[in-house]
Amino acid sequence: SNEGAESDNDNCEKCHNGGDLLVCDGGDHGGGCGKSYHVECINRESIPEGEWICKACASTLGLKTGIEGHEWEAEEVEEKEEEDQSAPHEEDKGNALVDSDDEDNSNVVD
Repeated sequence: SNEGAESDNDNCEKCHNGGDLLVCDGGDHGGGCGKSYHVECINRESIPEGEWICKACASTLGLKTGIEGHEWEAEEVEEKEEEDQSAPHEEDKGNALVDSDDEDNSNVVD
């Protein structure tokens, strides 16, 4: 069905009917193919409040999920973003490398 790609987005990927559809759009998290699904067709009871992506997009991000796709819950989103920005693990690694380099250098000088 090459007729108007836009109209395809108005129909569910699973049953190909229109209606109240959930769009695969990763939002701030990236991913998202823009395909639409009925909540019932992906075994969900309600439209997720947070960002949502379909099963295929979730798997490309390394997220294991069933047909219901992956949802980032609205509240969790903020916490996760803060963690990413401060990235404590990366800083720890950087300091450790610098420390070991200093020791190696002083050993060499001695």
